[in-house]
Amino acid sequence: WALAPQQLRRPVQALERQPVESGIYGMLAAVAVVPVSAALVFLAGLIWGWFPGGVVMAAFAFGLSALVWLISPLVTGLWLGRRVAAAAGWAQADLAALLLGLALIVVAARLLAQVPCVGTLLALLIYLFSFALAVGSWILARRRPTGSEVVQPA
Repeated sequence: WALAPQQLRRPVQALERQPVESGIYGMLAAVAVVPVSAALVFLAGLIWGWFPGGVVMAAFAFGLSALVWLISPLVTGLWLGRRVAAAAGWAQADLAALLLGLALIVVAARLLAQVPCVGTLLALLIYLFSFALAVGSWILARRRPTGSEVVQPA
C-alpha cells in the first residue's frame, strides 16, 4: 500500500462514483474470463504447440484469474468499510476502513457458508459480487481519470 497507494484508491473512487456501472462491467468481465482464457490457450497451443505453449498459457490464465479473485476483496473491502464508517459517523483512516470492510465480507461469507444446502453457493456469490465490483472499478479507473487528474486546457 505504501509503494502504490493509488492502485487501490483510484478503483475505490471509481466504485464510489459509479457502483452500478462498476458491477455491470465486472460481471461482463467475469463472464468473459473463461472464453477469453480458452481462446488464448487455443491460440498458444496452435502457435507454440500444446505442451509448452498451451499448458503455460493455461497456467498463466488460471494464475492471473486466481490472483485477481484473491485481491478483489481489497477494493470492495475498502469501499464497504468507508460506507459503513460514514454511516456510523466514525472518522477512520483508510487502513481501518479496509480492515472493517474485509472483515464484513469474510465474516458474512463464512456465516452464510454454514447454512445447509445453499450456504456455500451464497458465500461464493458474495465473493463473485466482490470480484465483479473490483474488476469493474479497475476498468472504470483505467478508463476515466479522476477529477484531480484531469488537465484543464489553459
